[in-house]
Order: sequence, then structure tokens, then C-alpha cells
Amino acid sequence: MPRTPKRQFALALTCAGALVACGAPQDPDPSPVTTPPARTTEIPLPTPAEFDETEPGEPALDEVIFEGDYPIDVGPAGMVTVTVQNGSDAAVTLSDIQLEPGWRQENLEEDRDELELELVSDDGSIDIDVTVNNRRFDTDVSIDIPAQNGEFMFRLGGAGTITVEVDDDAVRVQNLDVRDDWEVRGEDRGRDRTVDIELTNPETRQAVEFEAEADDDRLDVQLNTRTRSVRITHE
Repeated sequence: MPRTPKRQFALALTCAGALVACGAPQDPDPSPVTTPPARTTEIPLPTPAEFDETEPGEPALDEVIFEGDYPIDVGPAGMVTVTVQNGSDAAVTLSDIQLEPGWRQENLEEDRDELELELVSDDGSIDIDVTVNNRRFDTDVSIDIPAQNGEFMFRLGGAGTITVEVDDDAVRVQNLDVRDDWEVRGEDRGRDRTVDIELTNPETRQAVEFEAEADDDRLDVQLNTRTRSVRITHE
């Protein structure tokens, strides 16, 4: 499938259907950052398959397919992969985990259509929750790490990337790079130590919610994805 061209926005704050703008993190930065390397986290969204628009109404339940392997980049902790199986034995399970030194698996709960995983280190924790039911594929990642001054880059599922800058317990959007088929709205309340961004794709009924807050030398990041009521395939 051809990649949708990316667009870059001039950084702006709005409350209704506006865009927060930034340059693409992949391009060379004319002013090299001297802060520590950015941490990344990625929650890949399922990719909508081609759909027969002549079919009336919602697709039948058994036409909503999320089957496949989904790698999740959990930032400083490393990488985990969940596997979704359909049919009578439909379930979401942890199929692979690759942790960086200093991180360990603290807890894992698998309950057919829901998976909960907790990763911890001496000074941080990451909670991952994946749910597949009721025509929805939801992922929730909660990251709690030290708020070291510098830039932190996060992948917004299939929507793009965001880079936030932490400076003495203040957090603000540094760059936001979003694909053309996504709509953005949000706030950058740097003085209030909070960034809150929501991205939606009306055609595929997908959404990404991102929130970052710096407080008491801690950086708290919530990254949630929602996909519903469309035919889905995962490549």
C-alpha cells in the first residue's frame, strides 16, 4: 500500500479541530540536540483492508479481523509483541518480550480478549493493556520514568510521531509529524506541565490519545489507541 504523504505543521494550540505543528523527526535537525537520546514507544494500529462500499451498514462481527502479531515499542524497556487469534479460540497473548538491561517483567495477566503486562526498573514502570472485543482493538500504555531534561520521541501508532521536551518539570511539544489522513487537536500547556493531543482518522474510525505530564521530577505518559467497526488486516 503506498504510504500517505506526511505533512508538517507550524506549532499552534487550539481547542477545536486545530493542528499542532512540527517538523518530521526523521529529517536531519539543523540544530543538533545535545540532550540524551530520545526514548521511543510505538503502538502500531491495525491497517484497514479494502472495503466494498456498496455493502450496507456495519460489517458482520465475524468480518472484523484483528488476527496477527503486533509489536509494541515500550520505550526504555524495549519491545513486546502480542498475538491476536480469531475464531472460536479468539484470544490475545504475549508472544515475545525483549527487555533492555535494568528492566524486568513484574506481572502478566492473559484473559482471552485482554492482556495486562507490567514492566519495572529501579526508577520506572510501564503498564501495557491490550483488549480485543466488541468490534474494538484497544491498546493502553502508561509510562512512568524520571523527567530528565531533554527530548522524548513517541510513535503515535499509524498516525505519526510526537517529540516532547522536558525542561525543569515543564513539558511542551517540540515536534509533531502527522500523516495527511489524520486530524489533530490538542493543547500544549507547557506552563502547566501538560501536553494533551488527540488524533482521529474518520475514514478508518481509528483514534490515538497522547498525554504527557511532568511533575516532581517524574514524566508520566499515557498513549492509547482505539480502532473500531472496520474490516481490519495486519501485515
